[in-house]
Amino acid sequence: MLSVHPIQDLRVARGRIWNIDDMVRRFPVGAPTAPWNQGVKVSDEQWIDDFIYQGYRTHHLPFLVHLKGRFATAHFDAERRCLFLARDWIGELPFHILATRQGILISNTIGAIRNAAVADYAYSYVRAFPQAHIQEIDLSETDPLCVALTMRSMEPQQYCDFPSLVHQAGYDVGYELDHSKAEHLRGLLVGSIARRVRSLSGPLALLLSGGLDSLSIALTMKAMGLKFEAYTLSVDGAGDDVSMAAEFAGRLHIAHHVIRVSNEDVVQVFEQAVKTSECYPLYNVYCAVGMLLLARKLHEMGLRSAFCGEGVNEAVGDYKDWEVFNPKTGQVVILQRINSARIQRTEERQLLVWGHPRDKGKYNKQLGSGLAKHAGSRMVKPFLAAGLTLECPYYDPQLLSHLVAVPADLLHDLGGKPGLVARVFESDLKQLGLDRELLESCKKVRLQDASEGGRGGITEILLSKGCDQRLAIDIFNREFGAALDPENDGRRLAWMEERR
Repeated sequence: MLSVHPIQDLRVARGRIWNIDDMVRRFPVGAPTAPWNQGVKVSDEQWIDDFIYQGYRTHHLPFLVHLKGRFATAHFDAERRCLFLARDWIGELPFHILATRQGILISNTIGAIRNAAVADYAYSYVRAFPQAHIQEIDLSETDPLCVALTMRSMEPQQYCDFPSLVHQAGYDVGYELDHSKAEHLRGLLVGSIARRVRSLSGPLALLLSGGLDSLSIALTMKAMGLKFEAYTLSVDGAGDDVSMAAEFAGRLHIAHHVIRVSNEDVVQVFEQAVKTSECYPLYNVYCAVGMLLLARKLHEMGLRSAFCGEGVNEAVGDYKDWEVFNPKTGQVVILQRINSARIQRTEERQLLVWGHPRDKGKYNKQLGSGLAKHAGSRMVKPFLAAGLTLECPYYDPQLLSHLVAVPADLLHDLGGKPGLVARVFESDLKQLGLDRELLESCKKVRLQDASEGGRGGITEILLSKGCDQRLAIDIFNREFGAALDPENDGRRLAWMEERR
């Protein structure tokens, strides 16, 4: 027989709804004494599951469409013997599930499920609950085996269709980003930041990487009159990004903190980064190393959250070949090939943001797809592991869909991402006395590289110590019981091609 409550809830984060006051006006839910009907401005994690479940039962999909927030919802209705699952539209909060003969395990991480399931754990049966979906699972059967079988027989239902949003946004954007359209994009970002800020207590922090994405967040927060401080990671003081971040902070007149870590810190945390990020591609693992070190330091400083510019690179296709200096050979090596021309196309940028459909072969059942997979692994999970939340204000459906919808020709005519940032934040740049040359001098550098070519950064340090793609896969297999081939999959994921 199934237990009275056949759910093992291992979540450390359930999420937040930022427009709770608007939601209770538009979609009345529950009794007047319900906590969300008491004039609150932000949802509480203690009752967010109940609120989302009751809202869906009362108003159905329109209720979920209008939610502004991040959430990984699991609500067991004992009377109906039903488990309700829901995840936010972009998958900002990690959400994994495993059905066993003993019941269903729900968690933000695969590791927690593995530790709790013990003998019932199998990596091949773990599932990432897909973003923008809901599901009701009937648990009224008396045979425990039906718990696992029911997972397969009831498909989750999608409530947000990002490709459709991008298609519609294409009509709004058109082929010219004039002042009104640029101001609209800026206004969407302002609104997203404002909603998130109201849910936070304590000092506001921004991860200022030295790139344009985090600079755009800094510009917006400064224009909004918010008081915040900036934090930049540096390995033994090296990196062009540190000097650029300091330049930005100085121009904006905001306090700037350089979080210094040593080469030894980087090497020591590599294995933990694989385990914490729960992924294996080097481009994500190396980033997770930096995010884990940064999150730990911020936690020691008493911070509980930080803003970042995550999502822009995917939305505008701002990626190129990953070329770094290999200290073992003394040559520049290509770790990852990027078809830069191809990812400028709207449909490709849409895939980077949203990912592959869950019923297609390229969808990763254990990890998900799109930003829910990559950013969730390399960015969000390391912060959750350190007890912090990562605020990604570009994760707004209207904002991201409009950025993705900007035609490739228009992006080119604007001058790429620097031109786009200059156009959208034109008024803020003028007010602060910043010129376009400053934006154009900011070269895109990966967090894990620290400088053009990776010299002095996480990548060079780890490559020199043999922390390569094969080792990352070995660690991942041991930790999660996966069956990846370190040799073949390692070669597939990392080019290790020396540039002649």
